[in-house]
Amino acid sequence: DYSIDIWSAGCIIAEVLHRKPLFSGETDIDQLCKIFQILGTIDVDTYGHADTLPDFNKIVFNKVEPKSFTLMWPNVNLPAIQLIEACLQLNPKSRISAADAVKHEWLNLDQTCDNEHHLNQLISTATTQLAQTKQKKMQLEEDFSFDTDHEEHVDDNNNDVIFITETDI
Repeated sequence: DYSIDIWSAGCIIAEVLHRKPLFSGETDIDQLCKIFQILGTIDVDTYGHADTLPDFNKIVFNKVEPKSFTLMWPNVNLPAIQLIEACLQLNPKSRISAADAVKHEWLNLDQTCDNEHHLNQLISTATTQLAQTKQKKMQLEEDFSFDTDHEEHVDDNNNDVIFITETDI
C-alpha cells in the first residue's frame, strides 16, 4: 500500500506551489488540527472505517468543512489543484493511485508548455530565494562572528564559559 507516499507527494506538490508547508503543526495533535482546518474533519460517512482507527474517539474535534484549494490558491492552475486534492484524501483508499497520478494532466508536460513554463518559474524563484537566504546567512555569520584568537575556559564552579583573547593576556 503506497497511500502514505501519495499523501506525501500531495504535500510536497502543495509546498512547492505554495512555497511553504501546507500542514505545519508543532505536535501530533497540532498537526491533525492543521490538516482538519484545510481538509475538514474526518467524516465516518466518507471514511467508513475511521472509527476503528487507534485512538479515534480519544480526542473530539469540532466539525470543520473542507476549504477550497481554488479559493486558497487562485493563481495555481486547476490541474495542479485537482492532483493535490486527489493525493490528500483523508481516507487512504480514496487517494489517487501512483499509476493514475503519473498519468495526471498536470504531470503531462507534453500537453502544453504552460506547465513547463510554470515549473521553470518555480525553479527560478526557488533558486533566487535560496541564494538570498545563503547570502543573509553568510552576512549574519560575519556580523556575529567571534574573534578566533581566543582560548575557551570553563569555570568549574558554575559551568560558565569564559573566552580569553590575546588582548586579555
